[in-house]
Amino acid sequence: MTIKRRLLFASFSLLIAFLGMGAAAAHIGWELFDIQEESGPDPFIFYRAFDKIEDLAEEIREKGGEKHLEDAVRRFNRKRSSGGIALSVFKGTVPLVESPLPPPPEILDLAFAAENGGLVSTGKSAAYVQKAGPYTLALYNPAFNVQRPEYDTRPELMFTLLLLTIAVIILTVVLYNIVLSWFVLRPIAGTLETLRSGASRIRDGDLEHRIPHTTKDEFLPLCQAFNEMAGRLLESVRSKQKDEESRRELIAGISHDLRTPLTSIKAYAESLAANVADTGEKRAAYLEIIQMKADDMEKIIRQLFLFSKLDLAEFPLNREITGINGELALIIGAIREEFEKTGLDIYLETEETETFVLLDAAQFRNVLYNILDNSRKYRTAERGKALISSRADWDWVFVTISDNGPGVPSGTLERIFEVFYRVDSSRSAGRGSGLGLAITARIMKHLGGNVRAENRPDGGLSIILSLPRMKGEFPAAPVPAALI
Repeated sequence: MTIKRRLLFASFSLLIAFLGMGAAAAHIGWELFDIQEESGPDPFIFYRAFDKIEDLAEEIREKGGEKHLEDAVRRFNRKRSSGGIALSVFKGTVPLVESPLPPPPEILDLAFAAENGGLVSTGKSAAYVQKAGPYTLALYNPAFNVQRPEYDTRPELMFTLLLLTIAVIILTVVLYNIVLSWFVLRPIAGTLETLRSGASRIRDGDLEHRIPHTTKDEFLPLCQAFNEMAGRLLESVRSKQKDEESRRELIAGISHDLRTPLTSIKAYAESLAANVADTGEKRAAYLEIIQMKADDMEKIIRQLFLFSKLDLAEFPLNREITGINGELALIIGAIREEFEKTGLDIYLETEETETFVLLDAAQFRNVLYNILDNSRKYRTAERGKALISSRADWDWVFVTISDNGPGVPSGTLERIFEVFYRVDSSRSAGRGSGLGLAITARIMKHLGGNVRAENRPDGGLSIILSLPRMKGEFPAAPVPAALI
């Protein structure tokens, strides 16, 4: 139940209770008036009835009608006769309505003689007389005290009603507070305490804590937003921890990959300085090794620079609509000889129908080169083999590079694209910087595609590149047959 509905329910309950207690108070007050007027002997009841006799006489003067008069007199006497007074009505001197306390003759004589009406008395009894045309109204009091009573019970009655009203108000306020506390404030306080406890646990580092609030009320969106905030905070902390771990691995990887060629350069330079190379051929060989190690260091620094620009999204791309099969043939034709000399044979299989992608040809060449270079470095046979194939569906173009190398453990397939990650660091020394596949993954991301790896059933590793397919007809550049 929502808070709004709880408040409506509490207000409705208060209204019902207030009306009920108000009706009870009115009924009690009415009964008190009746008791005050009907019980007696109360001498003041006689004087208090004067106004009603005058109103009745005025009503007779305006409306007339004996039937109406008879009904009014009977109602008056039925209500007040037990208090020791009674009303008699005469038409002339003839009784029109029988009275439960008929006035004695001496009172009647005085009543008929009073032309303007008023109070007539014999000392022991009295009558209050009002004239209404041919009718005479006589309110008879057989136990009359000439002196007007000094004690009026109406203040006592009003005080009783005041106390009753105060009691009704207090009871209503107490009932409303009970209803409000039980149905509205208690759930609010409970939910606020749950939120406070949850915030404290998040503050103390328990980022996996969630608020178990499922009631459909105004607090539900707040609790859902709190849980979503906690989830995003946990994800942010984990991402920060992962970034910190990657940063440490990056520093360790750079230090390792730069130290190895630098150590070699230093050793050969010291040998040259100490005239260890005593012949021209040895000195040339030492200088060649120094040059090769310097090139390795330059390559590592160049790759690290490229990786940093890709990671910061500061690397410009020159993308054009390109036929993927023709582009693969051009790239493989340009680098095949280089890889064959170093022990990797490359084969290309493409579909007959050309498909088009939005591509930066230079960066896509880097992608293929890094993957093939990885296959070459980690081959187990004297000559490695790499098969490049392409296929397409309605939305995507897939380029697969498969080799006959050792593959990688299935649990590490997702991590091989992390910076400086090596499946077996002890066996990877001297085989590269560990940046190639990380650069490949970031280039593919900037091209709008993705990359994944999977082990081949018959051994080796397959890396699958996915690129969004361009719809429509585009002219394909011819590819020289010698490159295919």
